[in-house]
Amino acid sequence: AEVRIADAQLTEGPSGVTDRGGREVGEADGDVHRRNDQFHAAGEALAVEGAVLVGHSGAAGEIIGYLARYGSNRVKAVVLVAATGPRPASDPASGEPVSPDVVDATISTLIGDLPGWIDETLPSFAPEAPPTVNRWLASMALDTSRHALVDFQHAIMTTDLTAHAATIDVPVTLLHGDHDVSA
Repeated sequence: AEVRIADAQLTEGPSGVTDRGGREVGEADGDVHRRNDQFHAAGEALAVEGAVLVGHSGAAGEIIGYLARYGSNRVKAVVLVAATGPRPASDPASGEPVSPDVVDATISTLIGDLPGWIDETLPSFAPEAPPTVNRWLASMALDTSRHALVDFQHAIMTTDLTAHAATIDVPVTLLHGDHDVSA
């Protein structure tokens, strides 16, 4: 059976953060450990065995974090597609982590001008994509909880999962083209 945990996308609710079904889950749900706990509980409840975890972009960190927290007993392989990490974002020229000023500026733009951030970053994320694909990608970002989007982007830019990635003990397939320069 296919289980799509991503379908429990977070959205802003009148009293906090709710899942797509409208159930209040609180701000702590933005925490990677809590999401990993929920994912693990779902796998336990469904008695999942031999799972292949597939993650795109920043979800690589979610998978690395899950395996570090729970191990690979129920997992037979991992596929990472256009993945970020496991190191924090870095300056392309120097390879050094981006400065806190760059992180702060990015977060400020996400909070204050999400459409402008989309317009600025989409060309590097999906160069040469048709306009319909770019509209679809932009709509996903605009439909996402701003709180969740900000927390997620901050984590991508600042979290080092190198030590956790080194402990992965199942086969990992990396798929990444040469057009996406954002990851």
